[in-house]
Amino acid sequence: MSIGQKIIQLGIGVAILLGAIFLILIPDESVEILAGLLAIMLFIAGIQYMVLYFTMARHMVGGRNIFYTGLIILDLSFIGGSILTKDQQYMLLYFVGMQAFYGVIQLLRAFENKRYENAAWRMKCFNAVISLLIAVTCLFFIKSTDTMIIIYGIGMVHTALTRILSALKREEPAVIQ
Repeated sequence: MSIGQKIIQLGIGVAILLGAIFLILIPDESVEILAGLLAIMLFIAGIQYMVLYFTMARHMVGGRNIFYTGLIILDLSFIGGSILTKDQQYMLLYFVGMQAFYGVIQLLRAFENKRYENAAWRMKCFNAVISLLIAVTCLFFIKSTDTMIIIYGIGMVHTALTRILSALKREEPAVIQ
């Protein structure tokens, strides 16, 4: 990871941590604000993927995957934007769905790392299981909105700390022989 990527990961981790604190301390107002921010961030990321596809990736091997990823992210942003006017519980279900999706993606990446004999696959697998457990626990307490908010806030703290620690971790430079 380059220095610029580490700074970006650190910034994202701090932003998620602040959002988690905001979510736990002021749950009523923060759910709508965080849902709106998530929808905007997903929209921007989807547009970035689509621009990447139409400028370069359509000529690359695997370029269609970038196109499909951009479409899925754009769809998720539209779904997130459309539920802003709905009940708070729908927004929390959207958050839980995103948490579960994030956990599944982490689990797939962990198994890919295991296949390539990367030593970090256990930590990635552990983080994926924690993300999935948080999503399942939130679904278990679906009737209690306040409990769901606290559990999701704890999940956000876990995600933020994972990002911050990975940004601060020293890595050996890759040597190509």
